[in-house]
Amino acid sequence: MSRVSEGPLGRTAVQWPPTWIVALLAAFTTASHADDVIILRSKLPVKDRKVEVLDPDGVHISGGTILAWEDIDSGRLDHDQDRFDAMLKDLGGPLYQIGRSLKQGEHAAALESAERLFPLYVSRRSRTAHTVAQALMWGLLNKGQRERSVLPFLVVMECQRAARERVPPPGTRRLNLDLSTGLSHDLLPLFLNATAAREVLPEVRRFISGMASPVPPGVRLLVAGLAIAALELDGAATELAQLGEVSKEVIEWHQALAARLDGARGRPAAATIAQYQRLLASETELVRLFAHYSLGETRVAQADEETRRSGVIDLLYLPAVYPNHQPDLTAAALDLAARTLEDLGDPEAKLLRKGPQTRASAGQGPG
Repeated sequence: MSRVSEGPLGRTAVQWPPTWIVALLAAFTTASHADDVIILRSKLPVKDRKVEVLDPDGVHISGGTILAWEDIDSGRLDHDQDRFDAMLKDLGGPLYQIGRSLKQGEHAAALESAERLFPLYVSRRSRTAHTVAQALMWGLLNKGQRERSVLPFLVVMECQRAARERVPPPGTRRLNLDLSTGLSHDLLPLFLNATAAREVLPEVRRFISGMASPVPPGVRLLVAGLAIAALELDGAATELAQLGEVSKEVIEWHQALAARLDGARGRPAAATIAQYQRLLASETELVRLFAHYSLGETRVAQADEETRRSGVIDLLYLPAVYPNHQPDLTAAALDLAARTLEDLGDPEAKLLRKGPQTRASAGQGPG
């Protein structure tokens, strides 16, 4: 195809490129600006989108969508291919394994990967960060490591507070958390390992300093509980002083931790025991559990046998009434009761030793 052009040299025939050349140029132009292709684990392709950002939360594509690494099988990018491949290898497999373990209720199986990835997500508020932190919290609680579970719990809380839409992590186990108060039935402010409490307190405090305002009172209670276990008693008092009368439940937990703080400061045992006995009438079920454990812990530390045996009965309240809900505290109560009976030369101690044990009994804090 051609057209005639009038120029300084006269009339000249200008030849248009052949059709096949036009097609080739069009194909080359299209290929040079081809959209990236992401293949999901479901084998569905995501195309006609450009990859804009790669970060631990996932692959950010045009349109504001984030594809989580655990959902991706492979991908072809026109840039950052090596970085994409490396991040998919380092994050995709472990995150997928965490999600699968949570779906199957195998929290112990998720723990190793969650613990390794957690530093990447501690400051993030994405769905993936939520899943990693929740997996770590469940895994640590199942091992009786209550103190170390506080930081991932706080990350879960912040992820939920920041979420526009509540999307729970995989699996059927759900965290019982009141976002308005920060109280959770899954993590009571009762800590028993003094060494572990001292180790986690600095990092927990740093995290709280960057939390969205206002900091829920339940967070103050957790820090106070850690500080009491670590014998940082002035720090515990400071946390309790910052609590407002938000709800009756918060007030009762304040009273419970104040009693524990008084005991740690050396208040006469009779007065501390009286405080715990009053808490047994609490309307909050888990405050009553806290009171039974703390009352038993205080009584078994006394000199006379009758008081110590009363303390054993208080401790056995936990496995009798809460055999499954608070397994780590139940195991700690059984262990302390058994050790007390062994010290008293009571053969019944052998029966208690047949029950579950816990790592939480080591390095116990004050009663």
